Amino acid sequence: MVRPLKPSADRHSTAFRVRVTPAERVLLDAKASAAGTTKSEIVRAAALQYVPPPPVTRGTLADLSAIRKSLEQIASRLNTAGELEDQVALRDAAARLTEVVDLIRGRYPRPLEAE
Repeated sequence: MVRPLKPSADRHSTAFRVRVTPAERVLLDAKASAAGTTKSEIVRAAALQYVPPPPVTRGTLADLSAIRKSLEQIASRLNTAGELEDQVALRDAAARLTEVVDLIRGRYPRPLEAE
């Protein structure tokens, strides 16, 4: 018995290539096999469920930079006044914020959207 044809809108008739490393190919093969499906179904499901991150604006980066500077100023003033016994946590927070800003700048090298 011949399987009935799907409606033309439901047929997967267009193809495109996706380049992967050999290790990624092995992983896709394993995932498809474990799920009892095809690599195409795995890739299609992942791609169609993808939600891009929200845009990062210059204003967002400016706000993050201002917070970092404020943390550094607070740590410095408390240290100068002798009121901060362990300023490591505050300085670590400022350093982590700097890393986040740098990561965002590296991830979005294109001109950022204006607010």
